[in-house]
Amino acid sequence: MNTLQLPSPAYNAQAMTEISAAIVSDFLTCIIPGASTVAKLIELYTKSRLESAQKILIERIRQGEVNIEFDPEYENIIPNFFSYFHAAQEGETNRVLCILSDLLIGNSSTTNSDSGFIKRSSRRLAGMNQDDIAFLATIESVFEWKYPGKENNTYQFIDDSDVTSHRSRTYVAPEQSINSNLSDLASRGLLYLGGDPETIGGINYYRSTYFYEVIDSATKFSSIKI
Repeated sequence: MNTLQLPSPAYNAQAMTEISAAIVSDFLTCIIPGASTVAKLIELYTKSRLESAQKILIERIRQGEVNIEFDPEYENIIPNFFSYFHAAQEGETNRVLCILSDLLIGNSSTTNSDSGFIKRSSRRLAGMNQDDIAFLATIESVFEWKYPGKENNTYQFIDDSDVTSHRSRTYVAPEQSINSNLSDLASRGLLYLGGDPETIGGINYYRSTYFYEVIDSATKFSSIKI
């Protein structure tokens, strides 16, 4: 499909940016002299973010395939495009935008059938930096290390000691950084908890459906320079 025929939500997102900046300007002018300058900076920043997001998405379109014309539920992909640009408008990092664009283009069967796919994925990944994404990719490696050659299933779990051992270190006591990162992934719904923290073995972490939705794209962009 010719990429020039793709829907272009960038214009609408930019219009929303201008409206938002105007509202900010009107509100701040009432309480802070010269606030219109702040609103202009907001407008310029969000415009640059949208342009950057558009470049990222176009590059993924060139590398992938978007099936819109021949899908009977093609209308579902439109909200996903808007959700992608909305994430850019809110200042999401380029690394997360790369992941979202990969999900949008690389999983066209999902984006054509699930109108909330990118919004849901954006919420799960919001604000994650390179270290966060790298840790998420590591978790999949830990599962593969703990269950070599076995197919994924709902009974597989890891705990903080598995992450430590996977890093070729002796587990002595819970490490704050590892447990904080695991808790963060759980709070995002990418992992879910099992076990009893008061018993031997402590808290176990299982992969959620949302984890499986994003892990391939997250791993792809976990370490490359962006």
